[in-house]
Amino acid sequence: MQTGEDIPYAVIAMIVVQALSHLVAAGVLTVSWPLIVLVSAIAPLVLWRMHVLNGKVSNPGVGVYTPQVLTSAQVDSHPVQVDTPEEPPASPKGVPVQVDAHRSEVNTPGEQQVFTPETERLSSERAREVIEQCFQEGLSTRAAAVRATRAPSFVAKVFKELKAA
Repeated sequence: MQTGEDIPYAVIAMIVVQALSHLVAAGVLTVSWPLIVLVSAIAPLVLWRMHVLNGKVSNPGVGVYTPQVLTSAQVDSHPVQVDTPEEPPASPKGVPVQVDAHRSEVNTPGEQQVFTPETERLSSERAREVIEQCFQEGLSTRAAAVRATRAPSFVAKVFKELKAA
């Protein structure tokens, strides 16, 4: 068989095995040794087919990385000067700063506060008031958690309650 021609057969075999698994779980089929052998044979057959296909690669060596071994004469022993970028300037308090290019959340004044273990944890009532205030201000869950000295997961639950109300 050519590469790719056996894909429908592999998909059909996987569908059959999955269906048999569900039938056994539903109690429609009883577990027997032929069924066990049939289901257990799928993985080795797939591995065998992959081995056969890998043996028929038309361009061997393409895309394979072979590391180059350097001799001591080829290695430069002089130190290299590396320019390190300067730290970005700190933003003024209250000015949003993008946290990450892949996230839409931004830093807010609440997130800029630094709490250390010495920071006193707010009482339950006060923490609830702070979380409600943060919700009204439209702050993120993380910012509210910092202000309320509570876990973001707890703040998310309170925000959910507030949205439902």
